[in-house]
Amino acid sequence: MLWRPESDKVRRYKRIRQIGRELSGRMFEVIPEGSLNRVARDMNIIVKGVFVFDSEEEMAFLQDRLIYDILWDGKNAVEHFEIEKGSDLSEMERKILEGMKGAYFSLFELVGTVSGETVQLSDLLSGNQVELMDISLSSTAPEGALFATRIFKIEDICMASGAAYPFLPEQKEVLISGLKARQKTVQRRRRKKPVARRIDFSDPRNYSLYFFRQYKKISPVEIRMSDEIFE
Repeated sequence: MLWRPESDKVRRYKRIRQIGRELSGRMFEVIPEGSLNRVARDMNIIVKGVFVFDSEEEMAFLQDRLIYDILWDGKNAVEHFEIEKGSDLSEMERKILEGMKGAYFSLFELVGTVSGETVQLSDLLSGNQVELMDISLSSTAPEGALFATRIFKIEDICMASGAAYPFLPEQKEVLISGLKARQKTVQRRRRKKPVARRIDFSDPRNYSLYFFRQYKKISPVEIRMSDEIFE
């Protein structure tokens, strides 16, 4: 295979990945005590106070949810970090932080490979099309591949923030209909009376939890770590 020099975009992408890993690690400084156990209970990976992981990747799933989906005082860890540490960040760190503030979780289908660097995805929950930079995915995943992950955009580069939950293509309708059914159930209960500690799957912040639970329940596909994970 002929060697090709890296493009400027790939070099920027790798730099963003490296800085993003370091930045996301620092965000745990602002997360309140007790949040870790709360997330672990929702994910059913804590038993009698002991964390029980089926794979090393599950720690990345837990960290991703802690950073993006858990709110206190109406803000998540990314927003609290910006308030407390934002003035000390470099220009690139601020760009990455801004991208992280716009991150969202969804179910995606790979509909085509754009190049050896990017893939075209269809967001199956919103109907939008996304061009994602992921060197590993572009060279290994077949058309029709199905996975749930969180993505965001920095400058002109769209990338994933963490591990992907892979599913079989034929599980697409089951996943979507299952999410809709849970959303309708929450809406019916809400009309009657509030239910304490009930997970609201109509809230996009809980999509990551829904797909994590579904992955554990029905997917026979081995977990794959995105090559741009922010650990």
